Amino acid sequence: MKGQFNVPMGTKTNVILGTDDFEDLASILQRADILHQDFETVIDQAQEGDFIFADPPYTVKHNFNGFVKYNEKIFHWDDQVRLSKCLINAKNRGCLVLITNAYHPSILELYENDFDLTPLKRSSVIAASSEYRGVYEELLIKNYPLAPIRRARNKHFGVIAEP
Repeated sequence: MKGQFNVPMGTKTNVILGTDDFEDLASILQRADILHQDFETVIDQAQEGDFIFADPPYTVKHNFNGFVKYNEKIFHWDDQVRLSKCLINAKNRGCLVLITNAYHPSILELYENDFDLTPLKRSSVIAASSEYRGVYEELLIKNYPLAPIRRARNKHFGVIAEP
């Protein structure tokens, strides 16, 4: 690893925003534990009240995934199944769990009995070819109620949504 971005810069010449406060973020990260382990090892350490956000490579169970050649090499269907079991166990221990994945029947089957499922649409604008850009459906999977959202300002991230 060279510590570089894996996507082209595009046409922007300034990617640092005036609201970026890297010193404050670095201070926050000083208190974080960053682990390089299999997801199951890490998730199994979570205890009641811990928050887990999982954003795995999206399912390769179907042929409509633009990243299928990439995903199938690093995250097989067996990994999707193993992740779902691990997250169900974490939920049963009292962890708050939020997951994103493709909106696909295979993923619905993995989580529908244990989590609240919400389909979302998002625009995809990062692709080498415009034919792969467009609106895609994704799935938000969670085990806790979302609070009403209002817009608020945050010194670190500009306008964000907060409860």
